[in-house]
Amino acid sequence: MIIVSERLRGKLPENFDWFYMPTSPFLPREVAFHTDLRIFSFNDELICAPSVYEIICRAVDIPVLCGEKEPSGKYPDDVPYNAIAVGRFLICNPETADKTIIRESEKRGLKVIGVRQGYARCSVAGVCGTPGDEAIITSDNGIAKAAKAYG
Repeated sequence: MIIVSERLRGKLPENFDWFYMPTSPFLPREVAFHTDLRIFSFNDELICAPSVYEIICRAVDIPVLCGEKEPSGKYPDDVPYNAIAVGRFLICNPETADKTIIRESEKRGLKVIGVRQGYARCSVAGVCGTPGDEAIITSDNGIAKAAKAYG
């Protein structure tokens, strides 16, 4: 199952199992279809905004947790799920990240790499997530500096 924005309906190949997530009524129109603003992934578990919790639970066969905060309005209120887990680390702005993501990361033993960038997920591509061999690509100097400090 691949979750994509409802905006892409009819533009994708028919031979895949797509789930079209509805556009958010709480976010500005220009970003209301961004799935990374409403869903966070650990790969084997998702954490999502309360408004999409029930539909995501029906759409995927992995555990889904309901986050505490509904993304809305403009920055920083639109980024609670915009964080990325890579290997032993969670890269996020701890001030803007949903507390469920922080709590679940700690339960998993992930070290939080705190950055000022609220759009951490948008600013990082995880290249290798194997614990001990993590690698990312970013053009954000603050994220690069913070990640280098953790090796």
